Amino acid sequence: MKPAEKDRVKIGWSSSGPIFADEMAERSRVSTVRLALTEIADALGDVDAFIEQYEEETRKVPKIAAEIARRLLSAGRAHEAWQTIEATEHRRRNSSWDWPDFEWEDARIDVLEALGRGDDAQAARWGCFERSLSSTRLREYLKRLADFADVDAEEKALDYAQRSRNLIHALSFLVSWSALDRAANLVLQRSDELDGDRYEILTSAADALASKYPLAATLVLRAMIDFTLKNNRSSRYRHAARHLLDCSSLASPVEEFGRFEPHDVYEARLRREHRRKSSFWSLIAWKTGRNTIGKQAANFRPVQEPRPTQNLPAMATRYARVRAARASAKRSTRGRASNPSSAPINGSERTSPLTRRWSKPNAYSRSFRRG
Repeated sequence: MKPAEKDRVKIGWSSSGPIFADEMAERSRVSTVRLALTEIADALGDVDAFIEQYEEETRKVPKIAAEIARRLLSAGRAHEAWQTIEATEHRRRNSSWDWPDFEWEDARIDVLEALGRGDDAQAARWGCFERSLSSTRLREYLKRLADFADVDAEEKALDYAQRSRNLIHALSFLVSWSALDRAANLVLQRSDELDGDRYEILTSAADALASKYPLAATLVLRAMIDFTLKNNRSSRYRHAARHLLDCSSLASPVEEFGRFEPHDVYEARLRREHRRKSSFWSLIAWKTGRNTIGKQAANFRPVQEPRPTQNLPAMATRYARVRAARASAKRSTRGRASNPSSAPINGSERTSPLTRRWSKPNAYSRSFRRG
């Protein structure tokens, strides 16, 4: 039962207005009931009962349409599954990179295969590969080709990847496909387009290229270094420092840098352009061993004298006596400070060397008393 307007509690705001607590509770209840009914329908094998749990508009969502199509396909209702797939409404993004919905794409391909439309299914697999550069989709496409046709198709796919507008995805695909020569070629031709922020892809690419293609690996590492320093990503400084040292190690196997800066020139430019980033350069000094004093100080551990384990009662007694003597001397010093007339002029009583030094009469004090 919906509460009165004055009793409703606002818990937030959305683009359409306030969000009320009773609305959220009702949505949670409906979702729980729907989930239970869909699980019951699946247990009974009742596809129609499963479909009825979703509204007409919801059935056009790619993920829901894929789930319905798979259940219809399992029930031998391939034509209805195709109608469900075709009725799907995709959300168009304002982007030139049309990333596929893999779950929906796989369901569509399965339905095409069930309808005996193998060529259409192959075309769908290739189209999915073109949009995603997915090695899994390419393998599924190649294994259904006739003998020797897969070789030409593989070359076609690799050529397409090298021409792809999305450099990072193309590099990731070529490395995962073990086409390292093509990956190195791609880096050398389009190194200026490398996005150094995509370290999760570039790091593995640099590791794969390092042994046979050190120049390409160096350019990949430089992309991550440049991004880190230009954007002041201090949390990545230690990684950038490691990458710079890796570039130094890769410099010797490189026979010719060509149009690219040699390593010493590149590092000198970094030191000139980012000389104020002392925390980064201190990491470089630390890792290369130039900061030997600091390393020795950090690794220094003072030698601790062994603690005596014998004659502990005698030590405790001696320690108590020393504390008592110090306390007595402190009380006597306070007494003399409060009553200066009681302190001897010539230092006849036993005092500390410092006290005796300043209490000893000198020529100035004697002349002062005579005057």
